[in-house]
Amino acid sequence: MNRALRIVPLAVLLVGCDTIGFGTLGPPLPIPPRPPAIDAPRYAAFMRGREDTLAFYAWDEDGDAFSISASCSALPRNEGAKVTMNPIVGDPGSYRCFLRWTAAPTDTGIYRVSFRGVNRLVGDPDTTFIYTVDHDVDLPPRVSCPELMGLNVGDVRTFSVIFDDPDGDPILELTSPMVFTSSWKNERPKVLSWTSVRTGNRITGTISLLAEKLPAEYPADYYVVFNAVNALHGGGRTRLVVSGP
Repeated sequence: MNRALRIVPLAVLLVGCDTIGFGTLGPPLPIPPRPPAIDAPRYAAFMRGREDTLAFYAWDEDGDAFSISASCSALPRNEGAKVTMNPIVGDPGSYRCFLRWTAAPTDTGIYRVSFRGVNRLVGDPDTTFIYTVDHDVDLPPRVSCPELMGLNVGDVRTFSVIFDDPDGDPILELTSPMVFTSSWKNERPKVLSWTSVRTGNRITGTISLLAEKLPAEYPADYYVVFNAVNALHGGGRTRLVVSGP
């Protein structure tokens, strides 16, 4: 091949890099404007018969001024619902915000509210589900599950778990059961199925597990973890002891 033909493409490549601004030769790209953001809790409990408060956070990464657009049409007497914004000292563009609303003694539903930050841009909404209670002190959901279960390799083990709330509040969410082990070498038993049935504010879950092989290391602890969620979180766990067929 002609020597000149091997040099010319290299020269063209270097000129091209300089021209389009690779590396440190070109100016940095500007950061596009970002919309305001909201961080609100998924669930909140409001005391019936008096004004109560939902706290959430809002901020603008660019430090621009913004307002909160609140969708509260699902609340009974929603004209009384008010949102306020309090600046967070030392964190420009960030606010601790509050939704204030009074639930009547007869307001016993679950109500959806959502919030957006708005300036020249409109941020994504964040949603909270509000339920009402008749007590000042809120206790977390309760999970009733076996403390210890045996599991033979190759067999399917099925047992039930009860979720309720000591205050009678609704259980709004169950997380899928997870199996944990203390040793990374041990293969975890499989969750073959998980079903739940709601009766009032009580939920009965049924789980089926299968261990396909013995643990590689002994002693080995397996734990099946269950969680129930409303404005608070409650959890429980069952220890599994895996044995040979």
